[in-house]
Amino acid sequence: MLYGYLVGFGYMIVLLAVSELLTRFTRIPKEIIRKILHLLIGFEYLVLYHFFGASWQIVVIPATFVVLNTLSYRLRFLKSIVRDQGEHAGIIYYAVSITALSVVCACIPEFLYPFGVGVFCLSFGDCAAALAGKYLRPRIRLLGNKTLWGFVFCFVFSFLSQLLLAWITQHPLALGNMLLIALICAGCE
Repeated sequence: MLYGYLVGFGYMIVLLAVSELLTRFTRIPKEIIRKILHLLIGFEYLVLYHFFGASWQIVVIPATFVVLNTLSYRLRFLKSIVRDQGEHAGIIYYAVSITALSVVCACIPEFLYPFGVGVFCLSFGDCAAALAGKYLRPRIRLLGNKTLWGFVFCFVFSFLSQLLLAWITQHPLALGNMLLIALICAGCE
């Protein structure tokens, strides 16, 4: 267990440190750094899956980051994860959603793989949707600030993330189920 915590927290600390360095010392747009960090955090699921399985230990690391993200949002000490403009608590919602999924997994052990599907779709699909919606033209609006490109990229990357997860864990879903999950993710994004 201790080794799992060292790997899990170590991975997150390295990600945050690298994103802070990139934010402070490069000209890479901060939003791109945030989204790449968002995507890479999804791989934390593999650490949780491997070291903790469907036990209460799986909740500790995500719950810790709810606290860290909330403090960073309020105190603005991690510049790479907090937006400059406006008050958007997305970093808190992201950590809360991962924590909620991990709690369900701890209560219902059969939820371990669906937890991973949710994390991977959220990490890959949301990241791709945000970047596509912001940078691709023409910007065709669907609802509010949601774009056609964002919808398409969320669908494609949610699907691809499920393929990747199935390949890594050797726990495939039926193709139709993966397509349906990707469509639901894109619709909810």
